[in-house]
Amino acid sequence: MPARRRSLRLRLVPALGVLLGVTALPAGASPAPAPAPLPESVTVTDGRTSPPSVDISQVRLVASSGSFTAQWMWITVPHRFRDGHHLTVWFDIDGDAAPEGRLTVRLRKDRRWPRLLHARQAFRIGGGWTGAGRRVPCGSAYSDLPVGGAFSSDRFLKVRLDLWRCLRTPSPPGDGPRGAWRTAVRLAKDGRSDTAPSGRRWSPPVLGWTGCTTECD
Repeated sequence: MPARRRSLRLRLVPALGVLLGVTALPAGASPAPAPAPLPESVTVTDGRTSPPSVDISQVRLVASSGSFTAQWMWITVPHRFRDGHHLTVWFDIDGDAAPEGRLTVRLRKDRRWPRLLHARQAFRIGGGWTGAGRRVPCGSAYSDLPVGGAFSSDRFLKVRLDLWRCLRTPSPPGDGPRGAWRTAVRLAKDGRSDTAPSGRRWSPPVLGWTGCTTECD
């Protein structure tokens, strides 16, 4: 289980103190700086220490933008995705140590076309890191499934989902930059596994939405 990280909500405390307690600051004291804005994309580069059959080289998270609500992920492996791979992605949107949901994807080779893989996938809410949780529908405006039902056995796998909707949680209000999410990724096969970030930790947080642009009109 990823180690406990500092809650995202703690990052809001300095700004809240500025808003609510400016008049209580001692004479000459400077207000605490506002927290840095979250990035629109985050890339986690993993080390080359795992067995080649399950090695993860990179995970990229991208915020939703434009009129279609979908958070994106690209998971890259150096030696291609293969029959028998079992991928798990845990998601966190409130900054505490426990995940709010997880996506599991099992890859199976097509009997007629060996280079084609089928993704058997399920999204579950609750259950923490290892519990059963509750299976719920999950997708986006682009597809009813986070991962394409069939794809060529390449070095990357694309995930796109309306994360807040999948988690049955109201999305943050407004049209500007908002929301935050992070992931922990595990790839397993034949009793071997790799995690990204390594050491069973959360990725850095990334924006949920970049904000409305002309594409939203």
